[in-house]
Amino acid sequence: MGYPAADPPGAHEILRRRADELRATGADVTVTACPTAAARLRSAGLAAFDLAAYVADRLEGPPA
Repeated sequence: MGYPAADPPGAHEILRRRADELRATGADVTVTACPTAAARLRSAGLAAFDLAAYVADRLEGPPA
């Protein structure tokens, strides 16, 4: 059981604050080492990616 399940209101408030902070940076993309964090940030409307998936996608390159 993760924190969002243990304390949904608290988890929502933390997510809201993180999303606001990330939006304030002006960055187009957020990359995190935590796949769960990436999913939660996407649920807040941000372009967020898991680091491993982000790097793997870029290493594949454009289609031939």
